[in-house]
Amino acid sequence: MDKLEELKLQVKEYNEQALVLQNNGKPEEAYEYYDKANALDSMYIETYINRANLYLKNEKYDEAEVNYKKALMINKNDGRIFFHLGNLSVLKGDTNAGIEYYNKAISLGYVAARLFYSMGLIYEETKNTDLSLRNFSKAIHLDGNVPEYRIHKASLQVTLGMYEEALTTLKETTSYLPDVYEGYHYSFVILCSLKRFEEAKDIIDKALSLFPGDPALVLDNIKYYTLTSQYDKALEMIAEARKMEGYQAVELELLIEQGKVYMLQNEFEKATEYLRKSEELVKDGGENAEALFLLMLIYAHNEKYELLLKCAERLSEMKTDNSFERAAFYYKPYALNKTGKKEEAKKYYKEAISYYRSATIKEPTLVDAYLFRALCHKELEDYVKALELADYVGMLLDSSEVHMVKSEIYHAMKDIEMANKEKDIAKSIDTGAVKRRGEELV
Repeated sequence: MDKLEELKLQVKEYNEQALVLQNNGKPEEAYEYYDKANALDSMYIETYINRANLYLKNEKYDEAEVNYKKALMINKNDGRIFFHLGNLSVLKGDTNAGIEYYNKAISLGYVAARLFYSMGLIYEETKNTDLSLRNFSKAIHLDGNVPEYRIHKASLQVTLGMYEEALTTLKETTSYLPDVYEGYHYSFVILCSLKRFEEAKDIIDKALSLFPGDPALVLDNIKYYTLTSQYDKALEMIAEARKMEGYQAVELELLIEQGKVYMLQNEFEKATEYLRKSEELVKDGGENAEALFLLMLIYAHNEKYELLLKCAERLSEMKTDNSFERAAFYYKPYALNKTGKKEEAKKYYKEAISYYRSATIKEPTLVDAYLFRALCHKELEDYVKALELADYVGMLLDSSEVHMVKSEIYHAMKDIEMANKEKDIAKSIDTGAVKRRGEELV
């Protein structure tokens, strides 16, 4: 073996050793080995790419960029480098540059599933959902064995209201990757939201046959019985679940589920007891959004407005941007109004309207935000706008909740005939509609 060949092998070995060191949590030692490789051959492109990747991992973005640019000086047509520069740009917050680099990589013949997945994420963030779905599909086509590609595609489809398409994506996931729990879990959640409970039960039974005793799947199974009003069975299964090994992983969820069951049975004292227990499990001064939301509904039902106000204030301060927080923005002025603080309530109803408008402009599919906004307008006696918003939601979906909101608006207008008509329609769609406002209880 001649000296040149020996030198090339040594440079390659230093790179391999550096990769082993960085993968074992020794970045400083890895940098030293990259320096050794570079000292022997400053034109070996892999040294610059590998070292840049390590800098990128350790959030040393300037150093990473310098090394990627040095690699480009050696080979300006290496698509991998543009892919990495795209990743760097995205991490620095410049998604436009990221897309440009990714497209440059593709134009140079670099084709990788991770590249298309990354592009899909950027397009999703910028609300270009067609391109996002297209790129997720390309990623899956190139490497169908990465669960996150399929799960993320299904998640976006759900956000867009493409429920059947999401179910198809998840069915493919469980077919190609039968050991991926999320495929079964998300299928179950979607089917339950569509009230296709028997299909949901089939999914969860299949999952439990593959993962017997899995606490999260057992929890889904309990939720099936809650959703189908088999409350005694749900409570029986909760008790059984607590005897299982590893149940502590879902104890918080079990307490919440037990609270829901008692709530749906109108046993509000028991429901409150278990929901408060679930709050005690939250560590480090955090908040349990779902438990607070359910407690809020109980306090509203039982006319405990001071407690309702406290829950609403805690929820609205969480900045979680979820359905539980959105509900709190309505219930805060609602509680204030009920305690006689009418002027303060008006102020917060107006703030809530602005909050809900901003939320729906940002995410037009937030039906609950539209309905809560309609209720706020109703409380401010702006009945025309309230009905306009409720009618708009009704054009999108014919749900019991829409008709209950319209019933409340007509009742406030003293149009009792229309109020009763809308309430009857709501009951015909879902007998549990009267118990809910803005969010399914389970």
